[in-house]
Amino acid sequence: MLKKLVVPFALNCAFIVFVVFLAGGGVGGLTYLVDVPSLIIALVAPFLAALATHGPARAFRSFSCPFEPDCASDELAKSRAFLLCFLRYLAAFTAFAVVTGTIMLLGYLAEDNLAMIGRNLAVALLAIFYGSVGAILFILPFLSEIDRRLAA
Repeated sequence: MLKKLVVPFALNCAFIVFVVFLAGGGVGGLTYLVDVPSLIIALVAPFLAALATHGPARAFRSFSCPFEPDCASDELAKSRAFLLCFLRYLAAFTAFAVVTGTIMLLGYLAEDNLAMIGRNLAVALLAIFYGSVGAILFILPFLSEIDRRLAA
């Protein structure tokens, strides 16, 4: 179980860091990727929405069941349903953040307020970043394992 979870997670993290370095960010560039409002909008809010939809027990079980050998196919299907719900909320909240950030950016552009333009551009772009990283690290590996097990 640990190998099936840790290896993809480590590879995905390494790839994300590699892309940041490739983009010229270096170690200092990682600080540009930290924005708490974007993180809350793109990762925390979708998880809480999916949690409210499926309940805490189902939500947390969805992250352990795919890697337990004795997890039945109906449990796997329920875990898959939660993860797909989380993925949909992730996409919806990310789109919401991008649209909101862009609208605000355009409003501040008319006022010629450069500080707020940069802030809203960061919210819009980092929401996409957090949404994609969230899917890559916290949803897709679990969905892949569930699909692999259900197909067997």
